[in-house]
Amino acid sequence: MQEEDLPGIIAPMKRLFAVASLLALVVAFSAQAQQRILLDSDPIYEELRTLLVEERLAVPSTSGPFTVAELALMLKRLDAGTLSRAQMRSRDWILEQLSRRALYGEEGGLVIDAAPRLVVESYFHSNTNNPEWISTYEARRPVLSLPLSMSIASSFYALMQLDVRKEPIILSEDPSYLLNLPASFGEVDYQFPRRAFLSVGGPHWNVQFGRDAASWGNGVTGNFLLSNALEYHDYLRATTFWRNFKYHAMFINLESWNPDTIKRQSDLYRSYLLHRIEARLFGVLNLAVTEGISLEGKYQELRYFNPFMIFHNWFLNDKYGNIIFGLEGELTVFDGLFVYGQYVLDQRTSKFERDRYGAGAEPDSLGYLAGVSGRFPIGDGHLYANVEGVLTTPWLYIISGQPDFTEERKRITNYLGRKYLESKPLGYVYGPDTMLVNARLGYRIAGLMDARIEFQYQVRGENDLGTPHARGPDAVAMKTPSGETPEHRTFLRVSAAATPAAWFEVGGEIGWLRDVNDDHRPGAVVDDLQVVLRVGVTY
Repeated sequence: MQEEDLPGIIAPMKRLFAVASLLALVVAFSAQAQQRILLDSDPIYEELRTLLVEERLAVPSTSGPFTVAELALMLKRLDAGTLSRAQMRSRDWILEQLSRRALYGEEGGLVIDAAPRLVVESYFHSNTNNPEWISTYEARRPVLSLPLSMSIASSFYALMQLDVRKEPIILSEDPSYLLNLPASFGEVDYQFPRRAFLSVGGPHWNVQFGRDAASWGNGVTGNFLLSNALEYHDYLRATTFWRNFKYHAMFINLESWNPDTIKRQSDLYRSYLLHRIEARLFGVLNLAVTEGISLEGKYQELRYFNPFMIFHNWFLNDKYGNIIFGLEGELTVFDGLFVYGQYVLDQRTSKFERDRYGAGAEPDSLGYLAGVSGRFPIGDGHLYANVEGVLTTPWLYIISGQPDFTEERKRITNYLGRKYLESKPLGYVYGPDTMLVNARLGYRIAGLMDARIEFQYQVRGENDLGTPHARGPDAVAMKTPSGETPEHRTFLRVSAAATPAAWFEVGGEIGWLRDVNDDHRPGAVVDDLQVVLRVGVTY
C-alpha cells in the first residue's frame, strides 16, 4: 500500500505527533523552576510572541516580568498542528533554552545554577564631543555577568546577578570610552546587583520581592506608566494570570534625597503604586487598564494596599498623591499582523473647569502611542517589521505641588570622586513634549541570528521633567513641541547579532545620528557616526 493511498490515516497521525510534541514542550516547562522570572526583553518572550501572532492569536501579556508558569500558559494557546517551519524552530529553541542542564541538583527539586557570561564590547564615534549615543548606557553589556539562582520544586526561585561594568558617568565624561572593560577599580560601577529577588507562586499566581526591571505596556520605544527607562526597580508585586485574564499589583519603593546635600530625607517618603487588569477577548483582542499613584511626604496606610480600590477615590491632598491612568489595547488583524495603542491621562481639564477657573486652569497632561507590527515566516526564521508613533503633551508628568513621576537615584562615582543625583522618568523615557516616529525591519532565526535596520525621527520641545509647572490660558494653549527652538533628532541604525554556537555570540551595529538645534540652541547641528562591536562567551 502506497502513502498516497492513506491520506486519511497519515494526516491525523502527523497532527497527533505535532500535538504530542507540543505537550512535551509544556511538560518540559513544568519540569523547570516555574517561578523563574524572565524579562520582556528576553528572547524567549519575543519568540513566544511571534509564535502566537503568526497563528492569528492575541499577543501575550505586556506586563512584565513573567514567570515560566505564565509563559507555559501562553504556549497552550497554540494549535500544534498548524505550526510553520519557522514556528517549529522557535518552539524547539524555547525548549532547548528552558531544558539547559543546571550546575547542581538534588532529588526533591533543589536546583542551583550559575551561567557566567563574558562579553567584550567596543565603541567608536566620529564626533567625540557628542555625549549622546543611539545605544544608551542601559543597552551596553557588562563585561562580566554572573547570575546565581536557586529553585525549590516548582514554587520557589531566587536570583542574584553580579555584574562588572563601567560607571555610567564615564560615558559622557570620557570621550575615549572605547571598551566596556574597566581600566581600574575606580571605573567599576558599584551599584549592583541590578537583579536580586525572591519569587514564589503556583501555576496561576506569583509574588516577587526584590530588585528587577519591570515594564508595563506594548510600546517599542517606551511605555507611559511604567517603563525600562530605569535599569531596575525595587518592588513588591503580586499577579494572577489565566488564559483570558490577568491582574497585577505592584508597590515600588522610590529613593528620597536632599538635592543639596544628597543625604537621605527621613521626613520624605516616596513610593509608586500601580494595579492593572488585562482581559483577552475573542482570542485576538487584548485590553488593559492601569492606574498608578505617586506618593510622597507620608508613609503608607493600610488602605493603600487594597488591590481593588480606585486610587483616585482616596481623595488625597494633592501635596501627597498624584494619580495617573492608562488604557492599552492590541488587536491581531490577521496571521502575523497586529495593531496596538496606549493612552495615558495625568490631567484632563474640562471646559467647565476652564471657564470657572480662568487664569488658574490646569493644562492637559496626556500621551498617545500607536503602532502596527508584523511577523511573517520565511524559511527557518521570521521577517519582522514595526512602525510606531508617539505624542506626549508639554505638561505630561508635570504638576506643581504634587509628587512627580521620576526617580532621583543617588550615584557614587569613584571616577570623579563625588556623588550625584540621576533623575529618570518612571514612565516614558523621552518624557513630555515629544513627537516621534520609529520604524524597524529585520529578520530573525531563533537561536542563530537577528539582523535589523531601524529609523527614528524625533522632535522635542523645551518642556522637560524639570520645567516649572504653569497654569492659565498660555499653558493650556501650549502644543508639542513647545518653545521657539525645538530639537530635531534623527538616527538610522543597522545591527546584527549571531550565535553560531550556544556558548558563543558575536554582533555589532553601525549608526548615524543627527541633532538639529541641539540642546535647543538655534542652528546648532551635531552629526555623529557610531559603531559598536561585540563578542561574548557563556559557560
